[in-house]
Amino acid sequence: MSSNKKTKDNSVKKYIFEVIYIAIFIAIAVFVGLHHEHWADEAQSWLIARDNDVIGIFKAIRYEGTPALWQLLLKFCIVLGMEYNQLYILTTALTVIGIIFLHKNENVPLVFKILLPYTYYIFFQYTIVARSYTLLFPILMAIVYLYPNKKEHLVKYGILLTLLMNVSLHGFLLAGGFWLEFLIEEVIISKKDNKKIEKGVKKFFIILALLFFSVALYFYPASDCVAGLVVLEDWYKVISGILFTSSDSVFFNILGIIACSIVIFRLIGMNNTKQLIRTSALLGLNFCWITCIHSCSHHIGILFLIIISIAFINNNFKNDKVLYVLLVVSMIIQIYWNVSACIHDIKYPYSAGDAVSEYLKEIGVEDKKIIGVDYWSVQVNPFFDKNIFANFDNSYQKWSKEQNDRIISKYVSNNDKLDADIYVIAVHCYYDYNYKKEEKLLQTYSSYYEELLMKKLEATGQYIKRKFDGDVFFKDVKFETTGIYVYSKK
Repeated sequence: MSSNKKTKDNSVKKYIFEVIYIAIFIAIAVFVGLHHEHWADEAQSWLIARDNDVIGIFKAIRYEGTPALWQLLLKFCIVLGMEYNQLYILTTALTVIGIIFLHKNENVPLVFKILLPYTYYIFFQYTIVARSYTLLFPILMAIVYLYPNKKEHLVKYGILLTLLMNVSLHGFLLAGGFWLEFLIEEVIISKKDNKKIEKGVKKFFIILALLFFSVALYFYPASDCVAGLVVLEDWYKVISGILFTSSDSVFFNILGIIACSIVIFRLIGMNNTKQLIRTSALLGLNFCWITCIHSCSHHIGILFLIIISIAFINNNFKNDKVLYVLLVVSMIIQIYWNVSACIHDIKYPYSAGDAVSEYLKEIGVEDKKIIGVDYWSVQVNPFFDKNIFANFDNSYQKWSKEQNDRIISKYVSNNDKLDADIYVIAVHCYYDYNYKKEEKLLQTYSSYYEELLMKKLEATGQYIKRKFDGDVFFKDVKFETTGIYVYSKK
């Protein structure tokens, strides 16, 4: 058999494998997506997109602390006719784009092409749970694929970095890292060869710098924005949990930190200036932000994506078996987390919004005064054509001090009359990781306002109480509950 014939046969086999692989991935993602109940963060972005024009979206974004690409994409899909319970179609399609670029990349070992899309963060957190982070995987895989030839494709590379900087603050920092690393690389080359940086490349840096400034300007928080910074107390769990652990055990977390540190040092390489600059620029900013300044559990996956992307760009795996093995182990552990999270999502409600909306439609909401208490109430609104809450300025939570006070504290003041027909009270609690079987709660209410309001309502004897459960599952444990109480007049 001729070499051309063999090459053609191998290409056909590879194409068939990729088609079957993607088809299986789509089938599994759609099945899990059909069982997923969207929670408050997913509802918030949907409502911002649904109930605003483009200018309104940019105004609302200043209270979100994130760029607007996801909301603009949602707006486009809504105009095309997509419904809220069809979000899995969009997220699955985006992940499939990432898979296509992943499989096209010859530097990626086959085991990574097979396992990576099924890891916990990529599959569950960024495909099943529909938030802006869904965009990170496809954009990053496209960047990694184009990266070796970026100088020959500056326009495409610039477009990808522009998309990345508009995904989230993390995407903004990562795009800045790519820009900075490229700039340092060009400066070093120009000094070494005693040549000036090419005009086209100079234009690239200037235009991207202007775009960074423009994006930062439009999503910079409004003066009355109340959203604050949160840092997870157990920073060592954050570092260990990037790749390896889901445990409260100090011993296992120490092992996880050591293994994670080994991965990062292997990415840097011994006496490799390029890899040192690349790893520092791409990983450093987000690592400091997520571990030291503002951290949520699902943000940890962004660091995992960055580490994987750097490893692909470096093409480390041919000569670094230690890095290869550690990242394969991480992917296998994450697939276990992913299976656990998917099974929980299929068996139990992830949020209470759907069930609450059905109940409200059953008892009737027309011409009734409905009060929504706390941010998590927004998960009910997507199931209605317009905002149903009398105390909300919009269908979503506007993170201003005025509205924040209105939806939390106003309805428990001594002077306030309990005259609403229906109260929808969201209760946000965290589970203690140490109590997987007992499911012990770390705190009973997200604030004492909800508890006081419920006691006042029950003291009147005028309301019927119903409780609806929704549990957020993180990795292989219940993480938090966003249950909702509905009090309706008898």
